[in-house]
Amino acid sequence: MKHGTRRLLSLLLSLALALGMLPGMAWAAEGPDTVEIALSNGDFESGAESWSLTGYKTIASNEWGKNNSTNTLNLWRSDMEAAGGAASYTVSSAEAGTYYFTYDLMVADNTAQIGYTVTGTSDASLASGSPDFTGQTLGWGDEDRWYTYTTQQFTLAEAGSITFTLSTSQPARWWGNLDNLKLFRVIDEAEPDVP
Repeated sequence: MKHGTRRLLSLLLSLALALGMLPGMAWAAEGPDTVEIALSNGDFESGAESWSLTGYKTIASNEWGKNNSTNTLNLWRSDMEAAGGAASYTVSSAEAGTYYFTYDLMVADNTAQIGYTVTGTSDASLASGSPDFTGQTLGWGDEDRWYTYTTQQFTLAEAGSITFTLSTSQPARWWGNLDNLKLFRVIDEAEPDVP
């Protein structure tokens, strides 16, 4: 009886291990590998350094924030200010390849008129779009609810600069925050591993 029980347990453990490996195998086959390109102050921890700001100037922190209590760019516009603004970050020397940016936003509502553009050397358009707020909980009571958005992938045909710009046309008294800009390079399977 003990011998049969051991066999059954051994078989069940082997089956569990094999099934446990399947999701990992499927995940590995889903998409290309990426490597993060280090950005200087993509997270506003050094204030507005490395950023070009139009309309939005305030770097704010929320000491009571549970999800993000460090520096962010405050997209607030007062009654005395014109609507909208823009924040741009330029990577001055990127090698040729396929890339995408990710960025974190917290906004007042899901009707926010926000868009991004990505341009290359000599302002060549590489990608543009808007964050998709579908299914996300946004609103005035959500002062610490952050979501991460991803740009379209874009290809830099030859080495040069890449500029990410987030712009809004929101009216006065609307608020939002931008943080944690990151750049990723898609690694082609034919390329050697990048350390």
